Amino acid sequence: MRRMDHKDLLRNRRRSAATAYDRFIKNVGKNLLRTSLHVFVEGHSDPSFYRSFLSEYCRGLGTPKFYKCGGKRQVYAAREKVRTRDNPPAASKSIVILYLVDKDLSDFLSQEYPVVDDVFVTKFYSIENYLVCDDILEVIWTDIVHFYSDEVSEFSDFCNEFSIQLKVFYRYMRTIMTWAIHHKRRGAVVDFDLIKMGELFSVKLVDDLLQLKLKIVDGEDALIATLDKKCSVLSNGLGEDRDEIAAMLDRANPKEYVRGKYETWFMCAFVKEYLKKEKHNGVQFKYRQADLAHDGIVQSLGPRLIRIPHSLFEYLERNVSGKRAIH
Repeated sequence: MRRMDHKDLLRNRRRSAATAYDRFIKNVGKNLLRTSLHVFVEGHSDPSFYRSFLSEYCRGLGTPKFYKCGGKRQVYAAREKVRTRDNPPAASKSIVILYLVDKDLSDFLSQEYPVVDDVFVTKFYSIENYLVCDDILEVIWTDIVHFYSDEVSEFSDFCNEFSIQLKVFYRYMRTIMTWAIHHKRRGAVVDFDLIKMGELFSVKLVDDLLQLKLKIVDGEDALIATLDKKCSVLSNGLGEDRDEIAAMLDRANPKEYVRGKYETWFMCAFVKEYLKKEKHNGVQFKYRQADLAHDGIVQSLGPRLIRIPHSLFEYLERNVSGKRAIH
């Protein structure tokens, strides 16, 4: 298990329910901001994903002000503080407060959170899962990568190769997330940040087609052993749960259980290797490395997602339309 270093401790202090609440009270109480829209979120990438949607669908309320709480439970804790404060600022009657969280693995772990109208919970595992879609692939193809050659492959060919290998990725992720759910059910701390996709998988060119390859040569059991080692756990009892968990996952959309950061890793890795293939075939193009850097993919592509998730639209209608009509 990874120990928190000094930077982690400072980051957690900056992002907590208490800190977010204090900043909110200060801003509302002193009317420091020209906005009526206050948004509590989990972490640093959330504003990049949500800002354009909120600015468009909540016009007239001003630029959204975000409060990073440092996790899902902290967002709920901040909500409780806001709702139970003794002396609410006078201005609070004219503001809109939103709470936005990721679903994570809650549905598969029987984790109970308050079911309330003013908290939006993603339909998928996290916001990153929404970025792996045809709309974003087209943005990458037309806006981020600038082709100078007529020999470039058809966009449909690119999407077809991507779709085939994404399904392969999902099959591997079914094993990894089955393992994770097994341990989380037993109270183990599974630090997903210790599991690096680039250490487990590679995208390689085989007979002029890209294929996702597992770097661990001995198959699923060796993969489980590798995961155990990375997260300092033992999977001796996994066999008792494996079939039941796997069957449960088979009934779900993979986006509901595949960690979003893992899915966006695959997208970035595939696109980069596809461009290498095009370059090898003589295609000329350019793009900024930062636009396809996995660490900043939400900041880069989140604002480019045009179609608002339907569940988010419904949430905004319920929580904003009474203050300001949604367009």
